[in-house]
Amino acid sequence: MQYLLLSLIIVIFSSSSLANVIIGGTRVIYPSDKREVSIAINNLDKENLFLIQSWIEDKDGNKVDDFIITPPLFKLLQKKENKIRIINSTNQLPNDRETVYWLNIKSIPALKKSDENRLNIILKSRLKLFYRPKEIINESTEIYKKIEFKQLNKQLVVHNPTAFYINFNSIKIGKFKIESPGMLPPYSQKKWQIKPSTNNKIDWSFINDYGAIVETISLLNDNNNEQKNKIRYYTSPIYFSLLFNISSNLYAKNDDYYFDVEAIEHEKNHPLTLLIF
Repeated sequence: MQYLLLSLIIVIFSSSSLANVIIGGTRVIYPSDKREVSIAINNLDKENLFLIQSWIEDKDGNKVDDFIITPPLFKLLQKKENKIRIINSTNQLPNDRETVYWLNIKSIPALKKSDENRLNIILKSRLKLFYRPKEIINESTEIYKKIEFKQLNKQLVVHNPTAFYINFNSIKIGKFKIESPGMLPPYSQKKWQIKPSTNNKIDWSFINDYGAIVETISLLNDNNNEQKNKIRYYTSPIYFSLLFNISSNLYAKNDDYYFDVEAIEHEKNHPLTLLIF
């Protein structure tokens, strides 16, 4: 049943006008010496307009006010582009390592008053926001060469001795693959249980600042990492919320359209959320 529901949602999205709301990037790098950074949001749709809401959460998903987003809520008209500006509002962040946040961008489609029982699909994209101190910016090249892999008994230990987050896409030893390796914070290590193997070669990939997947080869107990000449492009995870029986009126472009006021509330108020990779 869950696979049927997932397939149905994918089909709905593929034919939805939401596919025409394009965010200009898969992550945001915020150098500390910049007053602000921005990211573009485009509406390629000729017929539909959207309400765009944005906010920032910490790495654990809690809303924070370390950054100001402007405008936090705006109407995006047909065939138009707008930018959200992100402004640092705190001086309490460490200057010897990166800090990661989540930038949330929600696209709320306008509804026609004539569609009383329309299924309204609201799209929320989550992008990583990396605050990068100016003190470490010059160290950001080829950090993958410093990542260390060690095998201790039945554990794979990965050590990150750098000031940067390593966003793993995959880690594989022979035929054994680490499921969802995730991010490795600065100056930290992760351990995974692995099957005993005589293979000392690690095939792994990470996502760089530009959202590309970079494939790399490492040897156990050896930090001499070799980058493959292969780059793929990455699409960030997308969250869907399904809402039924829309009726609340926020404001409209004209008398025929309106936005759902409840859709502006936090995601926890929505009855169904699915993560699509």
